[in-house]
Amino acid sequence: MKNITLVVFSLLMFAAIASAQIIIDHTCTDLSSIPTEWIDSVKANVDFHYAHTSHGGQLCVGADSIESDNPFYAVEFGYCSLPSAPNTFCVFDGQEGGDDYIYPEMYWATADGMNMTRDVLNHNPSIHYSAFAWCGQLYDEDYAYVQAYLDSMSELESEFPEVTFIYFTSHAQYGDDDYGANRYYNNEHI
Repeated sequence: MKNITLVVFSLLMFAAIASAQIIIDHTCTDLSSIPTEWIDSVKANVDFHYAHTSHGGQLCVGADSIESDNPFYAVEFGYCSLPSAPNTFCVFDGQEGGDDYIYPEMYWATADGMNMTRDVLNHNPSIHYSAFAWCGQLYDEDYAYVQAYLDSMSELESEFPEVTFIYFTSHAQYGDDDYGANRYYNNEHI
């Protein structure tokens, strides 16, 4: 779990400093390799909107665990709101309206979901990073579904050019099932 959380922390650290595309995966596990000034910069300057279902919640638990081990990695999750804590990585967890278990239909897959995401960003102008984390949706969805995700994200990017939208893929692996190839191709498409 800590390794997964490091992916998000690392991505935000690098994104806050660099403007080029950066891909960070499950092999990035060494917190000490992130310069402390990058972490300080994120804590001082980055507010993050994070929408997810169950598997995405692991990042929240992992971030809290990292902070418990070392308070330098201060993080605060706001239940459907943006917390305000000094020298802390602040995360708006969920969407407005009291829901932090977010299906695709509540972030990007429907007009109502897109509007929920727009509302969070419009009502919290300090948020400059937003992401939707998958659960198992990409196991059996098709190419068109993933393309609809990419198209919706592109639409949000054009409407909110000051926001960096972080693209997640589905699980890298999950048991020995019949969905492995489909999940792989969907992840590659993203």
